[in-house]
Amino acid sequence: MLLRARSLDRRARAALRRGVRFTVHSVFERALNFNDGDGAIIGLVGPNGGNGPATLVLEGLPAAGFSAARIKRGAVAEVDDAGRLLIARDLIVDPSMAELWLPPRIQVEVEPERVRANVDQAARLAYALRGGDGLGGLLACLHPLVTGPAAEPPARLSPLLRAAWSGLAELIPAWRAGDAAAVGPAAGRLVGLGPGQTPSGDDLLAGLMVVSDRMGARQVVPLRAACLESAAGRTTDLGLARLRYAAEGDLDERSELALAALLRGGPAEVEAATRELLAFGHSSGLDILVGILLGIGLAQPLIPPRDG
Repeated sequence: MLLRARSLDRRARAALRRGVRFTVHSVFERALNFNDGDGAIIGLVGPNGGNGPATLVLEGLPAAGFSAARIKRGAVAEVDDAGRLLIARDLIVDPSMAELWLPPRIQVEVEPERVRANVDQAARLAYALRGGDGLGGLLACLHPLVTGPAAEPPARLSPLLRAAWSGLAELIPAWRAGDAAAVGPAAGRLVGLGPGQTPSGDDLLAGLMVVSDRMGARQVVPLRAACLESAAGRTTDLGLARLRYAAEGDLDERSELALAALLRGGPAEVEAATRELLAFGHSSGLDILVGILLGIGLAQPLIPPRDG
C-alpha cells in the first residue's frame, strides 16, 4: 500500500536519508513510530494527527488503521533510493510532495494585560471541560502554584495531583531563580509521572520548557538541559523524545498554536486553540496546556482568578 505524506518537519526530513534503516517502535490505530537506533523517534500520523517534531503527516491512513496492518514492533523500515520509506514490505510512504512544516514564531510584543486575560480564560475553559483528567485539576490552583506553592498540597487533590504539586513546589522556585542544580532533582519528581506513552509530568515539563524559551526567560538553556538530564531512565521512549524536542525548543502544532493564541490572540482565538489542544491525545494536550500556562505565569505574574 502506498501512502503519501502531506507535510513533515525539518527533523523528519533530515532523518529520511537514502539507505537509513529504522525499526518499528510502536503501532497505534492512527500513528506509527520508528526508532532510528540513536534514541530519536520518528512518527507517522494521519491527516488529523497534526504536525510536530520528527513527524510526517499522511494524506490518509490504511483503511483499518495501522494497528490492523501486518506491522509489528521491531519490524524493519528502510529509505530506498527514491527517498521512500519502505515499512516491513507492507507499506510505502512517499514524502516527495510533502510540504515542510515550520512552527509559528511570535514576533509581536506581548501585552501583559491581554496575556493575563487569555491565561485566565484558557485555564477556566480547560478546567471546566477536562478538570478531572490528567493534571487538569491543577488549573484550579494555577495562581497559588505560580506565586509559590506550599510544600503541602491542598487536601482535595488526587494522589497524582498531590505528587505533581510536590514536584512543582520544588521546581517552580528553582526555575524562577534560574538554579539549574535544583531544577534537575525537582524535574525528576515530575518525569514519568502518570500513565500513558507520554506521561502527564513529561507533557507538563515540555510545555514549561518551550514557553520559557519563547518568552525569553533567563538562563533557560541550562534549565532545559537539567530537565532533560533528569529524564534519563525515568520515563518512556516517547516521553523522553518529547522532552528532548522540547529542550531544543520544539512542540507539536496544536501546542504552538495555543501558545501563539495565549500570547497575542483574542477571546475567540484562545477558545478555539484551547479546545483544539484539549483534543490532543488522551490527556497530553491538557497536560501540555498546564505546563504552558505555568510557564507564562513564571514569565510574568498572573492576575488572581475571579470568584465564580
